This record gives sequence, C-alpha cells and structure tokens, in this order.
Amino acid sequence: METLSLRQVALIAAAAIALSALYYLSQSVDLDRHARIQHTLQDLKHWDAVLKRDILRTRTGLLNHYDTLVSTRKSILGAHDSIVDIANGMPDGASETLQESIGTLTQDLETRGRNLERFKQHNAILRNSLSYLPAAAGALTERLSSIPETARLAAEMSWVLRDALLYNLSGDDALREDLRSAVHVLSKASETVDDEPRSDIENILAHVAIILSQKPVLDQLVADLLNPQSGARIDAVDRHYNAAFMLLEDRAAIYQSLLFVLAVLTVLYVVFVLMQLNRAAASLEAANVELEERVAARTAELSDTNTRLRVHLDRIGQAMERAERGDLDIQLTENVEGIYATLYRRFNRMVAGIRDEAEILKVAQELSGELKLDALLARIMATTTDLLDADRSTIFVHDRANSELWSRVAEGVDVTEIRIPDDAGIAGKVFSSGMAENVADPYSHD
Repeated sequence: METLSLRQVALIAAAAIALSALYYLSQSVDLDRHARIQHTLQDLKHWDAVLKRDILRTRTGLLNHYDTLVSTRKSILGAHDSIVDIANGMPDGASETLQESIGTLTQDLETRGRNLERFKQHNAILRNSLSYLPAAAGALTERLSSIPETARLAAEMSWVLRDALLYNLSGDDALREDLRSAVHVLSKASETVDDEPRSDIENILAHVAIILSQKPVLDQLVADLLNPQSGARIDAVDRHYNAAFMLLEDRAAIYQSLLFVLAVLTVLYVVFVLMQLNRAAASLEAANVELEERVAARTAELSDTNTRLRVHLDRIGQAMERAERGDLDIQLTENVEGIYATLYRRFNRMVAGIRDEAEILKVAQELSGELKLDALLARIMATTTDLLDADRSTIFVHDRANSELWSRVAEGVDVTEIRIPDDAGIAGKVFSSGMAENVADPYSHD
C-alpha cells in the first residue's frame, strides 16, 4: 500500500509539473503584444508615407522649414525601436527570416537618414539661390533695359531667368542644355559692359550655376528618399512577422491540445485515486469498528477474569490469614475450574501439611516449649530446600494495603524482611498469574 501511495504521489506531481510547463508554453501567444506590434507596423507605414509627402512638399517649397521632417523621422525611429526585438520567442526558421527583414529595414532607415540630412543641406542651398535669383535678375534686367546699349543684354538675362526657373520645375535635359546655352551667351555678352553691371551678372550666373549643380543631386536624393522599396521593406517585416506569429499560434494550439488531454487524464486519475482512498478509508473504518468491538470484548473478558482472580485471591488470602491465626481446620471448596482449582488443592494440601506439622509441633512444644511459628516455618523451608535440592527458599506474603509482597521467611540473606511490588520479578509474576514458574537460571532473571 505504501509503494502504491508513493507512486500515486509521484505521478500526480509529474502531471502537475507537465501541466505547468504546457500551460506556460500555451501562453506563448501574447495577443496584447501582437496588437501593439501590428499597430506599430501600421504607424511605421504611416510615418513613412508622411515623410515622403513632406519631402515632396519641402522640395516644391510648400514647407519652408524642416521641423516636420525632423519630427516625422523621430516617429519612424521610435516605431522602429519598438519592433527590433519582435523576433524573440518566435519559432526557429521564422525567427531568423524575420530578423533578417528587420536588419534590412534597419540598414535602409540608416541610409535614408543620411540621405535626408544631405537632402536638407542641398535643398537649403538650392532654395537660397532660387529665392535670390528672381529678384536680383528682375532688378538687373530693369536697369539694363533702360540703357539702349545694354537692352540686348537685358533680353538675354530674361531668357536665363526663365530657363533657370523652368529647369528647376521640370528637370528636363533639353531645358538643362538650353539653360547652359543661355548662360554661355549671357556670359559672353557681359564682357562688353562696365564693371558694375558685369559683377551683378556674374553673381546671378553663379546662382544659376548652383541651380545647375544642385538640381540633379537633389533630384537623385528625392528619388532615393521616395523609393518604394522603403515601404516594401516595411511590408516584408509585416509579412514575415505575421507568418511567424501564425506558426507561433499553431504551436500554442498544439500545446493547448496537449494541455487539455493531460488535464483530462490527470483529473480522471485523481478521481480514480480518490475512489481508491475512499474505499480504503471505508475499509479502515470498518476494521477500526471491528477492532474496537474486539478490544471491548477482550477488555470485558479481562475485566471479568481479573474480578474472578481477585475473588479467589481474596478467598485464599483470608484462608491464609486464618491459618496464620492458627485456624487449621479451614478447607477451600475445590468445585472451581482452571488454575483456581489447582491453587485451592495446593492450599488445602498445604493446610493439611501444616496441620500435620502443627500436631507434630504441638507434640514438640509439649516436649520443649520453645518452638514458634516462624521457627516452624524456617524448619519447613529448610526441609523443603533440601527436598528440592535448591540453594535457598523464601516465603512471600501479600500485603494488600501496600500492594507488596514481603518475605515472611527468607533463606540465605542478611536482612530480616524483603519487600517488593506484588507484580515485580519472579515472585510478582507467580503471585499475579497464580501459576508456578520453573526458571532454569533465576539469578539472570530481571
């Protein structure tokens, strides 16, 4: 029974550990975290589109400052920082693919950040020239047209201003060549004028040269910043994340199924164990009831036996007291059973023997007048010791008041009286049981 109980405890403990492990694994799908990641990916797409829109607005002059670009870039980086660790806890394989797509997106954002800084620098230079050129060229054209000698030069200036503004808007290669030609013609024509208008013309041509140099660079930066691949990389992260999350859900569903099956089996086993325990408890209770009944019966039997024993011992004690007082005519009735009949017979034989001895003593007293009961008992003990070939003999008498046995006659000792509890040693055992004991080695007996 103990082995079975230990095995049951071990099985239930193992099932509890397995249930805990399966429950932990089944909770690997964090729906709140999934919702936050989905929201972050949508924010990332949104801020990417906003950044592209603001780049176009900045390039076309609809935004006159870069604060919006800076704040949008900061929002993109914040969203990116929120998803860099989303591959953690994902199934193998899917986690590696997702991590690769996140790494690609990270590299793209770093490149776009550098390009955005370059865009702001080149766009500032180009916007400065575009802001200065119309006013300066218009004022100079008006001055040159008021002088007949420079009227032709004013017309060339107007053509340069027109071509520069058109080139900034379209970026067409033909317009670029037209602008170069107009710049060349104006540069040649300015050589025939005085120093002051020529210096102003050279300053205007320097700004046109800035437009010619910055416009292609800025257009390429805008093209890079507006590259659809940036959105595609965000979509790749979204796609790979959803694929990994589906695998995670499938794995969690398997764990949930195993958890359910193991939980049902554990409950059934616990119910089985409880039923066994109930049956064992019922059997134990029945055994306890039976045992109590048997104990009660045995107790009653022992109590009855003890009562009868006391009655017989009292009768024998009373008889012995009468015998001590010299009443040797007593005779115990022997119509009893068991050891009591033996005791009665022995007592009767003893009294008969004492009676005979008393007769002898009576005769001896008459002859000597010196004999006493103690001396007579001592003589009897001496004779008995010799007859039994014993070392020594002792007669113990029961002191009912103190529940003790005391030695009336004791051979081989220096003391006059020995007292022991009435249930101690060989004498106590003989007194309590009423049966003779034949002990081979009485000196080793406790």
